[in-house]
Amino acid sequence: MPNLKYPIFNYKIAPKNEGSNDMECWIDGDIVSGEEKDFYDSYLGENSLTSFNSFRDSIHASKPTSLKININSAGGSLSEGIAIHDFIKDCIKDGIDVSTYGIGLVASSATLPFLAVEVSKRHLSDNTLMIV
Repeated sequence: MPNLKYPIFNYKIAPKNEGSNDMECWIDGDIVSGEEKDFYDSYLGENSLTSFNSFRDSIHASKPTSLKININSAGGSLSEGIAIHDFIKDCIKDGIDVSTYGIGLVASSATLPFLAVEVSKRHLSDNTLMIV
């Protein structure tokens, strides 16, 4: 994965501490299908989109024991949002400690990953706009 100048504005997963299995994930930009993400990545160099496939594959490759998901998205594909929500639920069932953080805007299908965790694991920054 390229080293990005402003990683908070791009989808990526990174270890919180070197050598730990604690992971931090950002979902910024639109939630789109895998085909749309591939097109925008390949032809336009746009890497701020998230698809279920890219999200799932990155989590599986990282094998985290805890996962912090930061969300700043206007939403997008409902089916992809539902799939990400269900995948987060499966991660929790598998013993991964997952928490979500809304930053800026959490709207439409982006609310689904945010709401996938129990209430005590959901956090909104002071100025976050959440639109369901």
